[in-house]
Amino acid sequence: MSLSIFKSALGRALCRRPLSIYALACFNGTVLDAVIPHCRHQRASVRARPISDAAICRDEPEEPSKALWKPPKTILWKPPRTMPWNPPQAATQRWRLQMARRSPRMSRRLRSRKPIGYAVFPWPSRLRRCRNRSTLFRRLLDEASRSQRASGGTEQGDLPLNTRWFYDTPVPELTTLLRDTCVGIKVFSPGKTDLSYINPLTPVSQRKRRRKPMVAPLCRRTRFSLKEITASFIHHCNLIGGFQGGSSGSTLPSRARRRENRKERRKKDLMVMWEVFRPWVRSYLQWRGCTPEDVMTWSWILTTEDENMVGLKLKAILEKFRVDGSLKKGYPRPLPPFVILAILQRKHLRQSTLRIISPIIKDLYSPHHPLRIRDDKTTILLSIRLLRHLRETWPTALPRVVDFINNNFYATARSRSPPAWVTHAFNRFLLLFSLPTSDGPYRNVPLLQKCQFALVQRMATLGAPITREGYRAIITVQLAHHKTFGEAQRVRNMGKNWPPWLTERDGWSATHRRAHEEVVSRGGQVIRQMMEAGYSLMDWEKEALVLAGKDTDSSPTIQTRSFWNKQKLGEGYVGGDSSRIWAARVRATRTLEEAWWNFQECKAQRGVPHTDVWKEMFEKVIWEKKLKKKMNDESVARKAVSGNPYLTRSDFWLRNLDEQKNNTVPGDGKELIPPPLNPRDGVFNADPPPNVEDLFGMMIRNGVRPKARLAALIIAEAKKSIPFAMTVIKHWDPEQTHHFLSPLHNFSSKQAKPSPSPTKPLNNKVLTAFLLRLCNSRSPFKALRLIHHHRPKYRPAWNGVIQGFVHFLNPRSSLQSTLQPHHRIESLRAIWQLYKDMTRLVDIDNETLRLLAVAMERWIIIPLPETVLWSGKPPSEKIIPIFFENIGINNNDEEPMLPPEPVVLHAFVRALGFARKYAEMELLIRFLAGKEVKLEDTMGRRVLVAAKAFLEGAGYGVPEGNAEISKMGWMVLERLDPVVREAWGGWGEESDVEAYLILAGMVRGRRVNDVVAL
Repeated sequence: MSLSIFKSALGRALCRRPLSIYALACFNGTVLDAVIPHCRHQRASVRARPISDAAICRDEPEEPSKALWKPPKTILWKPPRTMPWNPPQAATQRWRLQMARRSPRMSRRLRSRKPIGYAVFPWPSRLRRCRNRSTLFRRLLDEASRSQRASGGTEQGDLPLNTRWFYDTPVPELTTLLRDTCVGIKVFSPGKTDLSYINPLTPVSQRKRRRKPMVAPLCRRTRFSLKEITASFIHHCNLIGGFQGGSSGSTLPSRARRRENRKERRKKDLMVMWEVFRPWVRSYLQWRGCTPEDVMTWSWILTTEDENMVGLKLKAILEKFRVDGSLKKGYPRPLPPFVILAILQRKHLRQSTLRIISPIIKDLYSPHHPLRIRDDKTTILLSIRLLRHLRETWPTALPRVVDFINNNFYATARSRSPPAWVTHAFNRFLLLFSLPTSDGPYRNVPLLQKCQFALVQRMATLGAPITREGYRAIITVQLAHHKTFGEAQRVRNMGKNWPPWLTERDGWSATHRRAHEEVVSRGGQVIRQMMEAGYSLMDWEKEALVLAGKDTDSSPTIQTRSFWNKQKLGEGYVGGDSSRIWAARVRATRTLEEAWWNFQECKAQRGVPHTDVWKEMFEKVIWEKKLKKKMNDESVARKAVSGNPYLTRSDFWLRNLDEQKNNTVPGDGKELIPPPLNPRDGVFNADPPPNVEDLFGMMIRNGVRPKARLAALIIAEAKKSIPFAMTVIKHWDPEQTHHFLSPLHNFSSKQAKPSPSPTKPLNNKVLTAFLLRLCNSRSPFKALRLIHHHRPKYRPAWNGVIQGFVHFLNPRSSLQSTLQPHHRIESLRAIWQLYKDMTRLVDIDNETLRLLAVAMERWIIIPLPETVLWSGKPPSEKIIPIFFENIGINNNDEEPMLPPEPVVLHAFVRALGFARKYAEMELLIRFLAGKEVKLEDTMGRRVLVAAKAFLEGAGYGVPEGNAEISKMGWMVLERLDPVVREAWGGWGEESDVEAYLILAGMVRGRRVNDVVAL
């Protein structure tokens, strides 16, 4: 077959199916097989023998027994280096380099020659060279398979490959390549360990410090694997312009231009095929049970920039294989582990994507999967990355990671004690399960404890000891628990002075004293067990002991609930008391005077306090201001109640306030208690505690700049003016001030000026705090402009702006007298627009659902025109499906995306009640009863009381007067009565319903027919 005939046949094939973006998705490899069917002497080339799908080699073999184990044989396989996308040009460069090494005269002759073009490229010699290398590679594969079958393996697909091929390639690593291609992978962070480049099984002391290389190497030595083939394909596609097949211009090209572009695309696609899918590469893919289609599919998934599209692509691929019926032993086309690892390496992933990835990971450990995972290194990486995403978006799925670790990590356990790397890995998992979740950190503490106890049980089974790192992780979770009954009684019996020594009550005996002296917090018990195991107390343990209720000099402190995650891995000693110990002492106090006394002692002993100490002091000052406001409101309410013989809202508000005081235990929250009335019982300070402005000025004069968390705390919680917040931002980071506030500077200008690109990303906590300050200062539209400019992938920022617009719709707000009707309409439309923009970036949470329910309620209460619609529908028709989808009513068999909370359920019941959606309310109550949702606490009982009040027809001003609506509500109430009695023991007392209606300012409903009859 001559070269012209080959080129014409190949050209006709490319004309029938050009390898553009449309062909990449349905590429079937026939063009590759047609490239080298025959040599130029009409002799058929040697093809690879068909290998069954079961004969699959794996990347990392298991550790076999010592009797049958043989060291792996390493073969340095050197195929030609991967060329750029233009082979003729690369061939010319290599030719010049070789001739220049021979003689200078020859190099001068070569300079005058023209480079080899596409038309005169030496295709026959290349084809012959590829045929010889492909034959050699196939012989190596066959030899490796025969040697492994002879070593004792009998089951197909279960034979480890003891031969590894290495080669040099200019293609960068897949992580670096995806970081340059996509925006969802973190960039280089100095001082941190990136497990993509370092073996996670290597001890920390033996790991080299990661440094960014000055110059990237031109070639690197790597193993021959599916991951490298995919990286090579992405690299060469990027060299020719990515996966886009058409022109990038906005105007349509002419017919001649389109033909020229199509011709260029065919050439580029042919170059990619030539450089990536060489004959030995196709032989390797066939041996692993894969095809070039699979490589293109993996590249299509990995190069996705949008996190939403990752899950959609995975779902589309799985659905396509199910529809086509291309299943092998119950499994679809294989997705190798490196694809899942690369997806989990992104910064953000949606919960829907994680729901699709979870069963895929489970299938990767099945013994029948062709590309199953068998090494512990991949298991550790999958667990760490999956745990990081679940902690941010899906905390209720954390037990799945524990089951995944216990079932797959170090599954081939032996009778002897596990090695050191197994002990280190389990203790690091304990540390990862001690980090707080993004949504409800203290609410999910029992879940974290359950996960840690499951890991400890697995460690006890294997005989792996708990190290200092593991003890610190367990102590952190125990410190974040609520106080037990004994711990709460011990704190209540403490004296009012400082240190708060135990105060004996009247009638105490020796037994009472001994019982209270022996009460030790759960965190203190773990610290005691740690000392019994032989570990000495370092600075971190001393800080945790202060929060557990005991100072370093054995004096008592207030047991404080906290996630103490400050440098858990620190191992050094500090002479005297460290700065973090003083931060723990300031935190473990009950009043502002006690905190200020510890702060003054820190200044006297260590000079200028550390930033952590300033942060704890600012929290005490801010909560003292809230306490004073609450006490002022209480005094005003008591004066109003004292001369009124009737029950009012103030009576029930004072009752709830007294109940909260009786149930409040110092240290369980950040709230402070009032100082003692007798000055002799409290702490004496020569200087009175300052306010927020004075404390901030003191910190700046001492040369301490606020960090991000402290700046966010001052801006959001201090409730000061906008100029003061701007001052805090400028002292936080002067470089980011202009970029942070640039949208506000151009707010009044007709044409916004482009802001300079920032050198580092903006802190989401500071941005959220400033947005809350704008919303609380009656400037929500400025906050709307700011969040649309930065578009953060941070839920609290979006919820804060939505809350600002919801507050605009509050009928009891003082702003209603100054607001115009169009302000309310714009606010309602802004809420829906913010929700749509938010769902494009991040997942919603329970706070978002609560704000939507409150917005629906106020849309019904406030008289607004019917033309105010959300995407062409009333708000009630949009919000109800959103709730049903997220709490799991539509998908009763699956786990809900957001577990229903009493606060959210109460807001949703109120919205349904004002909208008179009794059928939806009945569906909700039956769903909660079927799922056995606990509603025994105060907020849970309020959900049932509100449902009963609205089913009776309660409303503002006058009850429901429509006979049909009233009849429907009472019928639903009668049908739900046995369901509620069986699930929760009843709706509640009549006094609870009356108190709820008085507090809400509503009138109780009655049967309309009965009223008419009277």
